Amino acid sequence: MLRTTLPTRLLAAGCLAAALAVTGCSADDGDDNATAADDSAGTTPAADLAAFCQGVVDYDATPEPTGGETGEPSTADVAAYGEALAEPVEAIVDNAPAAATDAAAALHHLQQQLADGDSSGQFEPDAVEAVGTIETVVAQECDVTAVTVTAVDYTFEGVPADLPAGLTTFVMPNETTADEEHVMLIARVVDGETLTPEQFVADPEGSFAAIELLGETYAPAGATGGVTLDLAAGEYLLICPVAHDEASPPHFVLGMISAVTVA
Repeated sequence: MLRTTLPTRLLAAGCLAAALAVTGCSADDGDDNATAADDSAGTTPAADLAAFCQGVVDYDATPEPTGGETGEPSTADVAAYGEALAEPVEAIVDNAPAAATDAAAALHHLQQQLADGDSSGQFEPDAVEAVGTIETVVAQECDVTAVTVTAVDYTFEGVPADLPAGLTTFVMPNETTADEEHVMLIARVVDGETLTPEQFVADPEGSFAAIELLGETYAPAGATGGVTLDLAAGEYLLICPVAHDEASPPHFVLGMISAVTVA
């Protein structure tokens, strides 16, 4: 999510292309207050955990805008994306468990910015923290397979060899010791293709036709990202496409790429 873990929804595709180019790969206040609230706004409905969980799933499944010739999405495309997020964000805000209330409010603020055509808030600390909090709550309280994958320099730790098909929440703490930001792309290998991490590293550009990017999450140093996806059976790669700087190789070249089988 911002899911996200949110922050890479506009970043990941551009980061991967840029990285490849670098390497030449192209509470209730009391009865009186409650009565006043009831009189002015009606009775607040009880939170629905299932609706919250589905809101996060729908949020993370909403297609993000792609860049044009400049590599950046247009203001109109960003606004359309923000509008498409309105319904899932409403479900998240209206039904957030107590642990996610503040994060849901921050997510709502971000959604409104996006609907205004402004994507600049996606990588702000409040948005990043909101995504991490929401995805962590989903992993703890929703009916999903929860997987914690720790991003370090330069590998993903805790990646299981196998996962069951279905709703899966990836929570990604970034425990860098080198002040690195990390991204995790979740890519499914196209049916009928075979693609190992070693093959991808050897020929990233040629590997594009063999993968389908399903989602991504981002976390700067010390933060946590996350994303919830409905995984179909198949072979998957987890890939970090960012680089420390323009003179450095992308992190997947340094070993930050893992394979997972979903069945």
